[in-house]
Amino acid sequence: MNQTLYINVSTQQLVAGPLSNSSASVASQFIGSHVALDLVFLADNGDGTLSVIDWDAYAAQIGVFAPMAKSFQGFFPLTFGDDTTPPIPAAAFARRIEAELNVLASIIAAGGITLSGQVGGPFAVLFNEPGARDLIGSSNDQLFPGAQVTVDRAQEGTETQAEIQIIRFTALAAAFNDSWTNFASDHNPNAANGKSGVLSLATAACRQIVGNSGSGPATLEVRVTPPGGDPMTVLSAPFTLINSQLADDSTAPVDLAEVPTRAEVNAAIADAVAGTAANPSTVTALALTPGTTYTASDLTAIISKLNALIAALNR
Repeated sequence: MNQTLYINVSTQQLVAGPLSNSSASVASQFIGSHVALDLVFLADNGDGTLSVIDWDAYAAQIGVFAPMAKSFQGFFPLTFGDDTTPPIPAAAFARRIEAELNVLASIIAAGGITLSGQVGGPFAVLFNEPGARDLIGSSNDQLFPGAQVTVDRAQEGTETQAEIQIIRFTALAAAFNDSWTNFASDHNPNAANGKSGVLSLATAACRQIVGNSGSGPATLEVRVTPPGGDPMTVLSAPFTLINSQLADDSTAPVDLAEVPTRAEVNAAIADAVAGTAANPSTVTALALTPGTTYTASDLTAIISKLNALIAALNR
């Protein structure tokens, strides 16, 4: 049976169900390393009740992210229209980012922007004049470690309303899935509409979050994208990733066709030592006669086989 994430998109929070606006935790939803999930999106009616949203036409993405420190090294340029700022320090204050954007010809033509936020983001970009605007873009090539800049539209501009965009620094996903299918009306007794899929937490990046302590802080993010529209973040919830959520992958089958056996590795090493020109001094010290059959690249390939065998034995 699938575990269900009931998401109040009005407050961007998890709730206990479609009939309850009480908050729920991510930890109570994730059992196992390969989590079969239902995503149910709910709208707050303003009177304490919730309604299921029919977002069958929307695409969904879900990711698990390691927390990002407020201070990190690197630079990021921002692009609007045909213009790009110089690389901006990741630790820049809001007024620095605002100044860099406001000298771009395309931003000037759009009426300028006002930017607010703390060092490390998120930053709110308010366009000073009403109207729809293209999303601000960025490049992550000079941003470290493993960070990326994302821009979402928080308020779409109209003839009478100014547009607001949000610039965020986020970590690359430790676990991710953008393949979700709409479930049938009889699939979930509590919701007629929603999406089903599987999120695998059994990744090397998730294990890095857990580390040697057995647990580590993470954030679950859910985004949806309307047809022809831009992605919107509807949930960003902190939770603790624990080792037991990764454990059942340790018994996952290994494709032995791709892993050398002990005998194959031993034979390769013996063959290399008996006739290698890669390190003749070492071979001579072992009272062996160096040959010309093996080269340094051959030994590198053998080391790769050894690493593959060790990785398989450790699983």
